[in-house]
Amino acid sequence: MSREAESKELVVMENFAIVKQDVNIAEALKENLGGDRINFRDLDTAKLPSGRGTKFIIPDEDGNETEAEEIRGVIIHVEKQRVYYEKTFDETGGGVPPDCMSYDLINGDGTPGGSCESCPMNEFDQEKQSKPCKEKRMFFILRENDFMPLLLPVSVGSLKRARDYLTKLAFRNTLKHTVETVFKLETVSNKRNIKYPQLILERGARLNPKDIAIIKKYQTGILPFISHNAYKSKEEPVPDEDFTEEEIQAA
Repeated sequence: MSREAESKELVVMENFAIVKQDVNIAEALKENLGGDRINFRDLDTAKLPSGRGTKFIIPDEDGNETEAEEIRGVIIHVEKQRVYYEKTFDETGGGVPPDCMSYDLINGDGTPGGSCESCPMNEFDQEKQSKPCKEKRMFFILRENDFMPLLLPVSVGSLKRARDYLTKLAFRNTLKHTVETVFKLETVSNKRNIKYPQLILERGARLNPKDIAIIKKYQTGILPFISHNAYKSKEEPVPDEDFTEEEIQAA
């Protein structure tokens, strides 16, 4: 790629809110929260539509749900999780904490708990064509007009695409916070011909060196407040409505 072409590809973050107001997010969170961490529910969360929908459902500034064809921003952090529910969504109605969960994919906290590797809930069920314990990723995405990242849960139906995207960036010696990522949805079918929305991840423009430094400072400041691994905390369960039946069957 020529230098001229590469320069046209660079993102200028002058319109990002954290640049306009010279945000020191670590100082603001430490001052206002007094050392408390941020629960996932404190952040705006993007939801996937059910069935054949291909638009994200994202809260606006007033908390009203709006539709968006894409999410565009910088990936600040990716959190790994496993969650297990003894009862189905139909049995509980949703909104209940999982019976067991893990923030490192190694050890579970709850029932049955213990080692994830040897746990029977982590074994593939041939009849249901899925594992009882579901693996997922939580993507923290900083968008242009936001001071805090948007949370995007990536469930079993899209895990492979998310991992493939991050792997390709790594193979190109590209860190995830040095580029803009565009998230989209498409409708696909699983082995049982159930249609569900699946993520598409595309690399957008690169950040210039000055903006990478700004993002890195922001990332370093906010990570201790949002990462469960940083806090070694198990206080915030992920609701089971994050998993759709279509995604579970697609695993």
